Amino acid sequence: MNANPLKTFGEGGVEEGSEALLVIKSRRDRFDELVRHVRERHPYRVPEIIALPIIGGFSDYLRWIDETLNRA
Repeated sequence: MNANPLKTFGEGGVEEGSEALLVIKSRRDRFDELVRHVRERHPYRVPEIIALPIIGGFSDYLRWIDETLNRA
């Protein structure tokens, strides 16, 4: 999980540092659970929650994600 500060455009114009992009590595079969978890804790009524496909990656790293999620 990584959190990176963002410049965002909201109702008051461009804002800096008031939000962070949170990147969570998971799997499709855990997505619904992840969405519930984020929505229960996020202050926004409509948080940005999106899933991006992994089209490739270092096989040892992808295996590590699977092994880690299987233990959870």
